[in-house]
Amino acid sequence: MKIEHITRPLKITHSANDNTTKLLLVKRGRQRAAPSRHCMATVTTERNELLTNSQEFISALESILEKEQVTCLGYVNHDFDNKSFTTVVGLAESHISVHTWPERSAVQLDVFLCNYIHDNTAKCQRIFDAITEYFDPQKVDATYLERF
Repeated sequence: MKIEHITRPLKITHSANDNTTKLLLVKRGRQRAAPSRHCMATVTTERNELLTNSQEFISALESILEKEQVTCLGYVNHDFDNKSFTTVVGLAESHISVHTWPERSAVQLDVFLCNYIHDNTAKCQRIFDAITEYFDPQKVDATYLERF
């Protein structure tokens, strides 16, 4: 069996206006934006009680995902001895992971949505923003990648 390797030239751009990094696919001299978004952040909060109640978070997350009409494949949650938690959600569209650090008053958040039929960029951003707002942030240090 012959395996064909396809290499496509990529162009990475960064906008200082909204601190967004975009990965563009260059194809036959044209650029097209990638149809999916990957949002990653470290969120700091003074509301440590939000960082230690995984069941309350999962309930809020279920409401967010239902509103955005994404397909949940399953949840995995682990509560640690210090009451921090890790929650990972498998989605048909990709995944969400949340890691709380009450000793640092922080959350590490990762939201990635893709879809082969339509662009999920705006939906991913809405989910990311809603989860971020849940933790009542003092600071959000975010990275956004446009992916294909």
